Amino acid sequence: MDYITENHPEYISYVDIILSKTPIQKYIYVYYKEDMEVVNNIFSDYNLTPTNYFEEINGKKIVISIILIQYLANDNQSKLRNDSYNKSREKGYLPLNVLKKRMIKYAMAWLDYDMSDNRHLGYLMKVSCMSIVPIDEGWSKEGYREDLECAFRSSWEANIARLLNYKNINWNYETETMSLDLSKEKVNITPTYIPDFILDDNSIIEVKGFWDIRSKAKMKFVKEQYPDKKILVIDSDLYTCIQKKYKSVIENWEDDKPTSTDDIIQVVGITIPNRKPFVSALIVDEEIYLIRDENNEYDSNAIMVTNKNGNQVGFIAKDCASIFAPKMDLGFKYKVTIKSFEPKVIQCKVKLLNHEDLILPDIFK
Repeated sequence: MDYITENHPEYISYVDIILSKTPIQKYIYVYYKEDMEVVNNIFSDYNLTPTNYFEEINGKKIVISIILIQYLANDNQSKLRNDSYNKSREKGYLPLNVLKKRMIKYAMAWLDYDMSDNRHLGYLMKVSCMSIVPIDEGWSKEGYREDLECAFRSSWEANIARLLNYKNINWNYETETMSLDLSKEKVNITPTYIPDFILDDNSIIEVKGFWDIRSKAKMKFVKEQYPDKKILVIDSDLYTCIQKKYKSVIENWEDDKPTSTDDIIQVVGITIPNRKPFVSALIVDEEIYLIRDENNEYDSNAIMVTNKNGNQVGFIAKDCASIFAPKMDLGFKYKVTIKSFEPKVIQCKVKLLNHEDLILPDIFK
């Protein structure tokens, strides 16, 4: 919408509604041309008739749909006029929930002008983040799936929904918000968590195409603050196994090729006196070893790190351990090599070893 405002002020203009003899509200919807048929059907469902204009921005074709809605003039019957005004506002906003439900990227602006009392209002509202960039056709393909009658943020999530249906497991998608207490934490993440799938037994399935610092931290906080929640995280390691087993079995499976890349994890606790001699002897590119410490009194996800002789040098940082421990418990094996040293941390590269094994959680066996 910023681009439209700066480069095409003729769309974000009062001229057409000022020239009208009756009060009019003006709504400007901006969206990708590839979604035009669906969006126009939504407008039609609400008896909205757009005037469409077309632009190409950075090689991406977009549509600007302008909708004009009349309401009653100021005739000294303020309640009647206000009711009419509010109904027209409601009508102009009706498409928003449907667009959101179908995860169609869009932006919207609203303008209002009333000639009868020279009153005008107007503002731009960024309802959805719409970046004019090429759409990723990989795991993050966002949108509505007709066979599932639901929109998903990625092809992976859509396939997991299909798998749950195949297994006759009831699910709800992004229907719950869990609060996180971050008052004592110095992290730049939102204090809420929205699970991808919630099953009938109140367990959670979270689908992650990739891990960044924020998503690792958030998952750690979720597991710490909701210890009774059963959470199954499906990232590229587990998703690869699921796809290998089910892509030729389940109808409408969206086939893509997850790529397994080296992850980066941190080894902490390296300054403990009895570990220092072993830590100081380590060198870059040396292999170190992960040992699950599920009986650890402080963290059930604890992963001990040793050198080649079995001497402990530290533990995997909690945020990384919360991700790798459940996978190791399932049977995934990893090679860990030292990338670099910092005063209190060892940065390490992690690579999956048993690519060919078909490892699945009980729910999907």
